[in-house]
Amino acid sequence: MDPRVKILILVLFDALIVAKEVLLLHVFLFSLLIFLAFSLQRRKFAGFLKGFLPMVLTVFVIGYLFISPADAILLSLRFSELIVASYIFFALTDAEEISKALLSMKVPYNFVFIFTSAIRYVELVKVKFREIREAQMGRGLEVKLRNFQAILVPLIVGIFVLADELAEALESRGFTCKDRSFFEPPGWKFRDTVYTLLVIGVFLALFLTI
Repeated sequence: MDPRVKILILVLFDALIVAKEVLLLHVFLFSLLIFLAFSLQRRKFAGFLKGFLPMVLTVFVIGYLFISPADAILLSLRFSELIVASYIFFALTDAEEISKALLSMKVPYNFVFIFTSAIRYVELVKVKFREIREAQMGRGLEVKLRNFQAILVPLIVGIFVLADELAEALESRGFTCKDRSFFEPPGWKFRDTVYTLLVIGVFLALFLTI
């Protein structure tokens, strides 16, 4: 499937989540997303849930205290759907595919590079965090919240060093060059047209009937 079709699915799905307030619809969509996420990456998604569930609980508590219990449930479901849908999109779509799709949609290259670099370097920051934590534990430091600065400070310094190295590498490779060519532009196939029409049809059916 062309990444532009995946982007369209994500945008229309998010629009449906934001526009509709039918609780049963959101319960169904959330259940579907959870099923898809576990089917795709069971172990990774289980680890993702450990950090994701506290955020959902925080959204629910805020909605419960300041709005109403029913709105709190709906708000937490919406938030969960948006996050899980984005997780599935990035799990199914490589950063290089996203870059090519955005460039073919005439999005400025500088923005595309910043966006895709952020996607790539999230995993790199996680690796550096793990390395720093293991190094500090190897030195006999018990990593807890009260001495978390022993990990946070080296991590921030490492991120700035990495950003400086990236800037130098980009400058040496002519990042500011205007006449730029790209390798293997994405090709639009007939099945992508079918997928697009099907997605738009399903979205309109759900949007107009529910």
